[in-house]
Amino acid sequence: MYEIKLYKSKWRAAILIILSLPFIIIVIRDLMNGHKIQPIWLDWVALCFFGMGIPFGIFNLLDKRPQVIINEHGVFYKAYKDFAEWRYIKDVYYKSFKNYANEQKYICLVLDQSALPDIQKKFKNAIGFLGLADYNISLTEVQKIDEQKLITLIKAMVNANDDEKNRLLTEFKS
Repeated sequence: MYEIKLYKSKWRAAILIILSLPFIIIVIRDLMNGHKIQPIWLDWVALCFFGMGIPFGIFNLLDKRPQVIINEHGVFYKAYKDFAEWRYIKDVYYKSFKNYANEQKYICLVLDQSALPDIQKKFKNAIGFLGLADYNISLTEVQKIDEQKLITLIKAMVNANDDEKNRLLTEFKS
């Protein structure tokens, strides 16, 4: 059984650590020099805030678990902890949101309503106003991949038989 696995981007984790360090150094220097730049409470708030970038960055850097798995059974995304089976996928589309700092990218899978877990049904209205679907795969933190090729693969897998699914998976190049 062949499968495609997407992992967290090591580059994004390294950037988080690199961007947190200068702020931490500035705040620690200010604390050691008698709070000349800002009040002490603000130093501690900044230290806590920017200090969280280091453990989050290290965790993401060392995390070896796949974030997305695509195989002959369906699509797995770690946030949902369950496969979206091919037989339940009705449609696939790409959605992105840009802001001044980055872009949030999603592959949205529209599922048959009988396949949705109860908790997902409760949040359906909350994500609906963003134009997202029932099963959303965030591509923001995963390694670089061509979104359009991935969507084309998923659409082809929905309508393929078992032999075609294995062929599509082995031929896929991101």
